Amino acid sequence: MGVENDTIITNEYIKSSHSDSNYKAYKGRLNYPLNSWAAHGRFETTYLEISIGRQLSVITAVATQGNGIKKEWVKTYKLAFSRWGEEWMPYTEDGKAKVSRYIYNFRIMNFEEK
Repeated sequence: MGVENDTIITNEYIKSSHSDSNYKAYKGRLNYPLNSWAAHGRFETTYLEISIGRQLSVITAVATQGNGIKKEWVKTYKLAFSRWGEEWMPYTEDGKAKVSRYIYNFRIMNFEEK
């Protein structure tokens, strides 16, 4: 089950820090065909928020993609979760917030936030 399927998580459950008529938040789905949503480098806090409803869920993987032709992609990101969309808690490992960082040879490497 993935967010790319709009019958599982419908468009109204995907929000973002910014959008315009061509770059709506729901276009942040993996493999969206045209005018996808993108993080905005001019803002310190840019986010894509996906609500999976009030049921208990386990997320086992996160995938991101960029635009290889234009060489545009997110270089670092953090994951956070909230039960009701108000108080956000960072995803942690070994008690420290994890940050995923893009490495230029197309690998993802995790490092601990200091």
